[in-house]
Amino acid sequence: MRFLTTAFWTLTVVGATSTVAGAAPVAGYVLDGETLQPVAGATVTAPGVSTQAVSSAEGAFRFDDVPGDNVTVAITAAGYEPASQDVVIGSEEPLSLIIYKTGALGEVIELVGRAPKPLAVGTQNLTTQELVRVPGGERDALSAIRGLPSVSTSPAPGSQGLILRGGSPDDSKFMIEGVTIPRIYHVFNNTTIVPTRFVEAIEFSPGGFGVEEGRATSGVVSLTTASSLLQPNYAETNVSFLEVGGLFSTKLGRDSKWGVSGGFRRSTVDAILPLVLPSDAAVNFTTYPTYYDGQLRVDWRPTSQDRVAVLGIASFDEIALVNKEPSDGSFGSFGNSTWFGRVLTTWYHEGKTLRN
Repeated sequence: MRFLTTAFWTLTVVGATSTVAGAAPVAGYVLDGETLQPVAGATVTAPGVSTQAVSSAEGAFRFDDVPGDNVTVAITAAGYEPASQDVVIGSEEPLSLIIYKTGALGEVIELVGRAPKPLAVGTQNLTTQELVRVPGGERDALSAIRGLPSVSTSPAPGSQGLILRGGSPDDSKFMIEGVTIPRIYHVFNNTTIVPTRFVEAIEFSPGGFGVEEGRATSGVVSLTTASSLLQPNYAETNVSFLEVGGLFSTKLGRDSKWGVSGGFRRSTVDAILPLVLPSDAAVNFTTYPTYYDGQLRVDWRPTSQDRVAVLGIASFDEIALVNKEPSDGSFGSFGNSTWFGRVLTTWYHEGKTLRN
């Protein structure tokens, strides 16, 4: 009889030891998902544990021995949605089990949209406020671009003006409102074909852009014109040794749903050069540098979600030189005449569906 009793206690001790091996305590708090306040009376169930833990008034609960390494505990409470959460056994930090009241997760907000096109590496975006702070920016919208690394100006009259990353100006792309234009500078590269006041922003990409830019390899310069509805009414004139011109912008109607802005410039250097250049010079102009440009934009906001704009742009440049004493390697004559016009219509809709 003594032998059987000893054997019984030995088996009991061994069995008790086997239930504790590989188990660890699990403790933490049950919290309300909206307020993060403790939830009292919540029932927590862990796998491999026969008893349940009920959270205290402070939301605290504890299991003395939970087998395993990673387990999923279940939480239920009156007035709350059933929940489960993965926990790591043996963590020294107290757990935070989050549950939500019934109906709190009933509202589903789904956002659907299209991610914006990522900008090429090195792309610079400059607004009008930044452009006018650059020396010369009041007159030339591209003054800020000309001061950036990898940008220089072509000395050749009649070229497109900007040399980007050492490439030919013809290897770059110039756009207004997303539409390609043949040139961005007037003759002698002295001024942009669009006045600074008429520009809302300039985007400059010195490389790394996608195939959507076509055959451009050196860089892309894109101008966005300013809406007359977003500007105060103004009118201004400009007279210099290079040009004379004027700009205006105004809103129309009692509700200011219409706006008109425009400008015109003409060179004056073709009137000044004949007065200062000798007519018998070996190299002289047969056509003095002449340029014109004009802009007209009409804006309409029919609803709070729609913006319609019609933009017209025209530019004309002409120059001609003659060398009366050409030598080997020098030119005998040179001439360039460029003009273009664009009419662009844009419609921005800020709702879910665009009805045409």
